[in-house]
Parts: sequence; structure tokens; C-alpha cells
Amino acid sequence: MFVERDVFGWKLAVDVESTARAYERLALDCTCSYCRNFSFAVATLPAPLLGLLNSLGIDPAKPANVSEYARQPNGLHMYDAFYHVVGTILDDRAVKRDQFGHVQLTESIDLLFTTRVQQVAPNFPQPALQLEVFFFIPWLLDQPPDPEPLVMQVSTGARSIIRSLARWANRAIMSRGKPN
Repeated sequence: MFVERDVFGWKLAVDVESTARAYERLALDCTCSYCRNFSFAVATLPAPLLGLLNSLGIDPAKPANVSEYARQPNGLHMYDAFYHVVGTILDDRAVKRDQFGHVQLTESIDLLFTTRVQQVAPNFPQPALQLEVFFFIPWLLDQPPDPEPLVMQVSTGARSIIRSLARWANRAIMSRGKPN
């Protein structure tokens, strides 16, 4: 059953029950150290983010995609993840976005909703929204990170672009204050 929710100015119609049932069927398949670290660190995500994810029926431990970008000077690792929600965006004119199109949830967490969904599981109910989240987490695995994040295992040109984007996003987030 669809219900209307206002999330940071996004007026959404979401089906929380269908979303939760879809997440019960999802599994994580990646075994790289970055994804395994995310699985361990998901419990350390700030309460406002965990609360938002849970309120939408999302299992925080099962993103459709998770990427690690860079270790920060404070030891935290910059990640992004995106999740899917059964629903639609009814209106987004009230959203107070930053220059990157994101909304700041906390000093170290940015997010956005979009209808441009990627990597949706074949059996995920439609219509689907994508919630993209940018955040910092500690390294909790006993082993060191893989030599290079999988997101960086691409052509030299693409690697350069990805690193530039990660530095750009990091500067934008860090300019607001230090991550928690």
C-alpha cells in the first residue's frame, strides 16, 4: 500500500511493506574487502540514516551497490551506497539541495532520491526510486583493504575521472565540517 512521505522536501509515494519484502529476498554477492567492511560497519552508521532507511522498509545492510572511494586523513573511508524503494517522487520542488544536488542529513552524510535507477534486482517491485547516500565509515576488518577499490579497477582514463570526482565530493563534504 502506497503512503505519502515527506523526506527532506521530497514528497514521495512509497510502499514500505513491498520494499521490506523485496529486501528480505535480496542477498549481497560481492566479497571484496570494501563490501565486507561495509557489512561490518553498517551498524556504525548514524542513527538518523539508519532511521530513514528503516522507515522506508530498506535493509541498511543490503544496498544495490556500494563503493569505497578513499581513506581519509582521519582514518575513515569515504563510501557511497544506493538503495531502492518501491515508490515514486510526487514533487521535489521543496528540496533544498546543495550545489551537487544532494541534501545534507548530517555533517558527514549526504543523500538524494532519483527516479534514474541503476542495478535494480530483476524481481524488485516497480515503480522504483533510488536513494543515494554518501558517508564515512571506519575500517573494521582485521585484514587491510584490497590493493585498489573495485571501483578503481577500470581504464586509466576512467580511473582519473573517478578519483577526481571522489576528491571533489570529499572537498564538498569536508568543507562543511569534519565527519563524525
